[in-house]
Amino acid sequence: MNPDFAILKSMVRSCFLQTINSATGEKLLMLDPDLRPFFRLMIGPVPKGTIKDTILLEPACIIDIDTPAIIFAFKPDVEKVRIVSKLISDLKTLKQIIVFVCPRYTAICKEIFEESHIEKLITVHEFPYELIPLEANVLTLDDNTSFSDLMLNRNFASLELVRDSLNRLEGLYGRIPTCYAKGAWSCMVYDSLLSNKDIGIEYPKTEIDGLIVLDRSLDLFTPLLTQMTYEGMVDEFYSVDCGTVLVDKKVTEPVKGEEENKGKEIKEKEAKEEEKISICLTGAEDILFEESRDKHFNIMKDFFPKKFEQMKSLCEKREDYKTLKEMREYISRLRELKIPRLQKFFHQRSG
Repeated sequence: MNPDFAILKSMVRSCFLQTINSATGEKLLMLDPDLRPFFRLMIGPVPKGTIKDTILLEPACIIDIDTPAIIFAFKPDVEKVRIVSKLISDLKTLKQIIVFVCPRYTAICKEIFEESHIEKLITVHEFPYELIPLEANVLTLDDNTSFSDLMLNRNFASLELVRDSLNRLEGLYGRIPTCYAKGAWSCMVYDSLLSNKDIGIEYPKTEIDGLIVLDRSLDLFTPLLTQMTYEGMVDEFYSVDCGTVLVDKKVTEPVKGEEENKGKEIKEKEAKEEEKISICLTGAEDILFEESRDKHFNIMKDFFPKKFEQMKSLCEKREDYKTLKEMREYISRLRELKIPRLQKFFHQRSG
């Protein structure tokens, strides 16, 4: 059976919103670029009025001095910690400052904050880094540094993150009866899970039949190969990041006539960078992508037009169904073909 990962997302989201709501007034979120996929998929859009603006945490970033509360969310890298420390030290007016260190508030963080004399100005929270659900039965640790940490630095902190996240997963969805691991690092996570099992804890009824833990050491060659599928083509052009792509707004707009497009070419060249929009490309969110993701990109030119024609034809025949049974069948088929508007126009242009 496939568990409802919306519960996991809701838990992470509630924890974040409850903490930032302790600060009053408008809030500015200073977000580590490496945490962007995690926030986009696990927390999603925050309620209107909760956060005034989001700025990526970079050396040249500027803080809005008129915002009474500032939220920092970052990984405990030395470089990131020093950027945060400098930004807070440069503030001329006293503000409410909430610091989320993901996943742990390390000794290095504490030392740098103490050296900058800002530890009394901030409220620090540890923000657990959960495995991110990509599909109904696939989770991933979206950590760009974990591979190099394991291979080059012999730093096994990322394995502890996986273990802790799996422990919390069992706390939500019940004890996983069957577990397999393949790969040196996966086996280390598996052994760590077994040694940290709490025998006296009562788990809820299990919703996960089995767990397979895999790691990149199993296959070091695939990332070097040329991708020949539709999903691979999208990844080459737009870079799929945790099941989402960041594209220009115009990519999600309806395809217009060629003459109209040609007339706008000069204006588009002179225009500033288009507003970026995040599109979720997972089987749960986009049925059409689920069906097309593994197809060779040479056949996509005919695949999408046929699909869109089927959808159009189905919608036009809605008046032909008279009985209650026919209407139910029609609604069922319509739901199967339901595709979010942004994804539809994206596939129409990409295909």
